[in-house]
Amino acid sequence: MELQNNMLSPLNALSDKGDASKGAALVGYKGKSVAEHLEDSEANNLKVSEKLKESVSLGDFSPSADGVGDNLAKFTSAINGITDSGGRLHVPIGDFYCSGSALNDDPALKDKISIKGDSKHTSKITTDTTSALMWVREGFDFSDLRLSQNNLGTGRGFSTNDAKQSKNNSLSDMTITGFRYGVFKRYSLWDSYKNLVLGGNTCGIRLARHNYQADNANPEPSGAWNYWNDGWFHNALSVDNVVVGGGEVGIWAASMCTVYNNVTCQGQETDGTANDVLPSGEKGTGIRLDGGTDGSRSGWNNLINSYYVENTKIGVHAINQEYLGINSMFMQGGNTVDKAQAAILCDNSVVEVNGLVGQDYFENLAEVKNGGIVYMNSQHGSMVGSKFTADATSKFKPRGMIDKGRHDYFLNKLAAETKAYTLPVAVSAGAIAKLYVNGLYDGYSEIVGEATIINFNTSSDTQIQWLTNAGVAPARVAVTVSKAGTVTITLSGSQTLPLYAMLDIIGGNNVSGNSIEITGV
Repeated sequence: MELQNNMLSPLNALSDKGDASKGAALVGYKGKSVAEHLEDSEANNLKVSEKLKESVSLGDFSPSADGVGDNLAKFTSAINGITDSGGRLHVPIGDFYCSGSALNDDPALKDKISIKGDSKHTSKITTDTTSALMWVREGFDFSDLRLSQNNLGTGRGFSTNDAKQSKNNSLSDMTITGFRYGVFKRYSLWDSYKNLVLGGNTCGIRLARHNYQADNANPEPSGAWNYWNDGWFHNALSVDNVVVGGGEVGIWAASMCTVYNNVTCQGQETDGTANDVLPSGEKGTGIRLDGGTDGSRSGWNNLINSYYVENTKIGVHAINQEYLGINSMFMQGGNTVDKAQAAILCDNSVVEVNGLVGQDYFENLAEVKNGGIVYMNSQHGSMVGSKFTADATSKFKPRGMIDKGRHDYFLNKLAAETKAYTLPVAVSAGAIAKLYVNGLYDGYSEIVGEATIINFNTSSDTQIQWLTNAGVAPARVAVTVSKAGTVTITLSGSQTLPLYAMLDIIGGNNVSGNSIEITGV
């Protein structure tokens, strides 16, 4: 018995509140009054109430999860339950059919919508609406959902209306399938798309320069960049780890300052004869980037990193891009009967490529037209077909930015005439250039020459130093350079003289913007 008392004595000591030198006093315990306990209870109840407002489950509204029963009213009630406080709607495991828009286009919802499922495989929202399943505004977050269209090729998964922008919105860890447009936006800013699977949509993501079109027209906006209502605007967006399968075009964007990271496009194989979304005649395309206006370079500073393309006719179609950078791209072409058209189709754009690998059959690995320029810094792979083609107005630089200052021209003098040609590119003040000429006079007499052109400043005579033909210009070829650096080549003689000329600005001031100032000591 004494042993038991000894074991209990420490507990008795701690429970002794009567002696200030014993028990609870030794561990700093102080009992609370009844009023204090009531205050704590009220505070805890308030916290629970606020927590309930923060998160609402669609499952609390007794929805039908079999993909058949209509849950449109249930979604409306659930969303109303979170909009007062800006909470989160949880979509549980199941297939929840909605006959119309599960999320309506409501300006009062700004910064108040977050819809999250269990996973992009198990939390499914199905529809057959020809409108949008989810209308978005500003400050919306969606994740871990699967959106699916029963009537393939109709409606939109996510969409803005034609007069409002999407800003600070995020779509992540989602699957979107079967729509005409998986995502369609008219204006957007600072949006992100991450870990998305877009399968079987006619177009995966469309960032349009015009209002929604029921046909495949792509009209120019009447307003300018960043011009509200009738202009165009998609800026500073992030597309990361997005897989697009099937349809006519994976991503079609009139964007600026947007980064496309780790995108995969597969199965865009339309031959262009019966397009619903792409302009008529255009073949299936992975990423199509255009600008707000046709014929001028209105798209700026977009970047594609680590891009994989397979079973697609065109990998990247760049239209009216002032600058597009492509870093690390792989494209698997077609077969001997059904070739891919091009890994890169450059139309009136400036495209810089760092690392392109092509495999299997292509009509052209890269095609340049309508005044476009492609700088190919590195190209590899076992592709079969023409590597690079350019029309008479365009340029392909196989050594990339090394050849940025190189300009090629064709001059063709007929018999019994003298012709002067002024080159469109001048040798600027402080620059050094090389001029190479190569032609055949009368079909058999070779005309070859190399000269160095030095423009010290615009007030001094520009020097021309011929390094061939004993220091003089080739016969029947006269070259003059003005103080301003304008180069004029005059061809003479009684016979024909087709001549190729290359002006290569190789050093000095204003060469590719890479001059480095060195301070002496």
